[in-house]
Amino acid sequence: MRTPRNQEDCPQCGVVLYGGVLSGLCPKCLLQGLRGTPAEGTETLWPPSVEVLAKAMRGNGVEPIEFIGRGGMGAVYKGRQYSLNRIVALKVMPQAPDDGSIIHRFQRFKREARSLARLSHRNVVGVYDFELAGDFLYFTMDFVDGQTLRQRLKSGPLSPSYAFKLFLQLCDGLQHAHQSGVIHRDIKPENLLVDKNDFLKIADFGLAKLSGGGASNEWQTVDSQAMGTFGYMAPEQFKKPQEVDHRADIFAAGVVLYEMLTGETPWMGRFSAPSKKAKVDSSLDEVLLKALEKDVTLRYQDISEFKQAVEAVVFNKKEPLQKTNRSDLERERQRLAKALQGNSGDVHVWEQLKQICDQLNDDGVSVLASRLADLYWR
Repeated sequence: MRTPRNQEDCPQCGVVLYGGVLSGLCPKCLLQGLRGTPAEGTETLWPPSVEVLAKAMRGNGVEPIEFIGRGGMGAVYKGRQYSLNRIVALKVMPQAPDDGSIIHRFQRFKREARSLARLSHRNVVGVYDFELAGDFLYFTMDFVDGQTLRQRLKSGPLSPSYAFKLFLQLCDGLQHAHQSGVIHRDIKPENLLVDKNDFLKIADFGLAKLSGGGASNEWQTVDSQAMGTFGYMAPEQFKKPQEVDHRADIFAAGVVLYEMLTGETPWMGRFSAPSKKAKVDSSLDEVLLKALEKDVTLRYQDISEFKQAVEAVVFNKKEPLQKTNRSDLERERQRLAKALQGNSGDVHVWEQLKQICDQLNDDGVSVLASRLADLYWR
């Protein structure tokens, strides 16, 4: 039966497709892609085959090895960077029409690459370089040997301990981006990569917005349009897209946490409390409801607030340590670290150490949080 749910058009020739079609292409275009040539009467096939891309990139110092997947903002390939002999990810942008706009697009994405290159954090996919190969624009990025969070969710919701472990890393990555003046605007399971060691990295900043004085005119030209993914977009992304700020990412992070715990997305503000769907404390309900507030002024105003509220539930936190001078905190951290050498399984010592690291804004916070989560849930 033909319904809007299972019907779409081939992006190459426009023929009607139905659910389950391989690569989102009609059989004719797919066959042409395997041959490495475009279908008659269409533009160059998207995404390009590895062979076509390798030919275009010859002399650029990188080589595509394997096609990984495609999304709304480009296609991703596993590749090799010759100069450092390392495996990288190549994110290739769709080709521009032959109207001279390729130069404008190159300049715009070059500015994007330079802006995103300043994001240096363990929970954010790093961008190494940006190049033009023939008509193809591409990023050279970290290669994450693992899966997207969406792939992990295909088998159902995650255990609470695992979901919280990933969520805390997501918060750390977003905190770094926001402090660097970058708003992602498209946080969703497809854009969160989890490697084989369960380490999470935020990817695909194709819809990112720069905040503050660093925003360029090119970034501002599309801010009047609603940008993001339905189901993960904060209400203001629909109503006032030009006013979207970092709090939209907080809303999306709340949606992702709810989905990890329950296997469902909180649909249009009508959803069951997470404690009714998963084995979590009922006090988490209020925390998630605040993150998913339609009114942005009632939402958490900083991703660190959301993270701390979740930690308070997960780790049954008491009142935080009173702030003191940094030297005292450093001495206390050393004392607790020494205590852990004798008993690495003492949850209470880990908790105290975690609170001190929070106040010191230590880079090891995410590692400690993961360790503490594992110990607590055991």
